[in-house]
Amino acid sequence: MTVDFRKIEIIKKIQVVEEDWILKSIEKLLSDVFAEGKDSSNIESTKDFSFYVGNIEEKVDLEKIKRERPLKKLNMEKFGEMADSLEWNQSIEELLEDLKS
Repeated sequence: MTVDFRKIEIIKKIQVVEEDWILKSIEKLLSDVFAEGKDSSNIESTKDFSFYVGNIEEKVDLEKIKRERPLKKLNMEKFGEMADSLEWNQSIEELLEDLKS
């Protein structure tokens, strides 16, 4: 893959980004690279990754979270198999009852 092709592919991905925090992360990465006097081909050697770890949005949007991570239904059969393999001293019903209290 050529450098020019990579640039085009990255630009296409950036154009569809809707999340502000992702754009801020990209800006931060690029400003860090150019502030250190590095060219864009050396982007992977940027040392300050702490900005990207646990990046928290300013406000929580529950509907957005639901869209990004849809609810998965619990497969009781598989859950039962997993529970049986753990050799608990209580039944699933008893454990679920403990969770309620």
